[in-house]
Amino acid sequence: MSLKFFFLTITTLLLSITSYKLDKTKNFFLDSENRYILFHGVNVVVKLPPYIPNTEEFDPYMSFTDYDIEILKKLGINLVRLGIIWESIERKEGVYDMEHLEKMSEIVDKLEKNGIAVLIDAHQDMFSRLFCGEGAPKFYAEKLYYETKCEQNLLSKLFKLLGACIPLSTNKWNYDNDGLPLVSDCVKGSFIDYHKSPELQSVMNSFYNNQNGVLDAFANFWKVLAKKFKGRKNVIGYDVWNEPWTANLWSDIRSLKPGYIDDKLVAPMYSKLNEEISKIDNDYILFYEPVPFPDTLPLFGGIPLGTFSKPPVDPVKRQQVFNVHNYCCAADQNICATGEPSLEAAKNQCPEFHMAKVKKNKKQALKNSAGIIITEFGACSGSLACHMEMLGFLKAADKYMVSWAYWMYKAYNDHTTTASENSEGIFNKNGTIQYYKEKALSRSYVMAYQGYPLELNFDDDSKVMKSMFKFDSSIKSPSVVYVNKDMNYPNGYDVRVYNNDGEIIDVDVKKINDNYIEVYVNSKKDGVNVIIEVVPK
Repeated sequence: MSLKFFFLTITTLLLSITSYKLDKTKNFFLDSENRYILFHGVNVVVKLPPYIPNTEEFDPYMSFTDYDIEILKKLGINLVRLGIIWESIERKEGVYDMEHLEKMSEIVDKLEKNGIAVLIDAHQDMFSRLFCGEGAPKFYAEKLYYETKCEQNLLSKLFKLLGACIPLSTNKWNYDNDGLPLVSDCVKGSFIDYHKSPELQSVMNSFYNNQNGVLDAFANFWKVLAKKFKGRKNVIGYDVWNEPWTANLWSDIRSLKPGYIDDKLVAPMYSKLNEEISKIDNDYILFYEPVPFPDTLPLFGGIPLGTFSKPPVDPVKRQQVFNVHNYCCAADQNICATGEPSLEAAKNQCPEFHMAKVKKNKKQALKNSAGIIITEFGACSGSLACHMEMLGFLKAADKYMVSWAYWMYKAYNDHTTTASENSEGIFNKNGTIQYYKEKALSRSYVMAYQGYPLELNFDDDSKVMKSMFKFDSSIKSPSVVYVNKDMNYPNGYDVRVYNNDGEIIDVDVKKINDNYIEVYVNSKKDGVNVIIEVVPK
């Protein structure tokens, strides 16, 4: 083994977090060593006060401690999508809670020291606590016009008769002293039905159109975040607005056309926010999301159709990533009556839906000169049906070599979800990890490649992992392979490295620990297809 490789072996995992960019093909992120990166991640989002996980003491539902980070590393997680809620920072108009932001920043620092990347996520659901969601402060939500009845025009009246348009007032919520609906009442209703309300359709339209300067205020909030996280080596980008919801769904027939709201209202919002954020941080990567419906129609097993006809920002001026969420619940409006698909649907319908949707979304991203990542999937219990639903997605992600983040690491008292209480996290009440979720998430993969990735497959039955990449001799750092020895290789494993003809390649292989391996190709010949295979003993 060369001294150079020995030095790299010691330092790679410790110093791999330097900076990220997208490669020219927009298929992958590159690290500062120009290695091609795949991300396997989780979401850490606390939607209600105190808006931050407990960082001092482990808890199966609410913490994010040093121990939690060690668990993530054991599971092969190299990305955290970290939620920073608008209302948690801007407590009064133009007044920002910098102490809270500093605490969130400390989490980013801790993840950097542990070699884990971060996506900053301005999370929202249903726009504001005023509507039983989270996101915009109440004082801004109250500045926006919103309908409370399905009587805007004949179309909205028709949708009311059909039972599609459902005003929030039908829920009979009780309110606290601040004029916000009680969370205990919010969770009694249907998260999906809330999204059918005229309030959500109209307030989003007002927001997108910057009524009373509320979008300007959101841009100012993002400038505060950008100033805090500019230049942070492990921050891969800004997820500017989680799950933008469709506007005017029941009042404008054009909004039912897949991709229409993306182009008409959402893209201009991203463009405006980018213009302002760029004044603070001109090197960031913009993560942009489509509206969940009607871009994916819950008909005939789920049909992924529309999205942005072009990227929100000129791709020459801003690197962008198409950020998609992939839930089997979107395949059929009746498939998740209990919060997750049935075992039969998870085995049969969901895999087909995930494969079609990931394929379509990747094609859409590349058409728009953007990268792609799936930052939400799962949100289910520890059942076998949940396991099968997750596997259906994960196999599709492997096939199309798409990075992902599971929703979510812990329940964090999530009040805006279709999942049952405390079920969407990966822990049992006693603090142990749910077996089926660990089994699904800790699949073997190559997280950093010494060349351009071509194929990835992990067989969930045999536990054989096989991945191929096109070797690039200019990359002087090794590939990094993750395995979960305890879960997948209790009797150990062998690492085989060969070319397309089955010939053994001159490599240095180093096991960092039971779960991480480095593979350094000793060659100056570019373009060779290198296959790394992990096989159980």
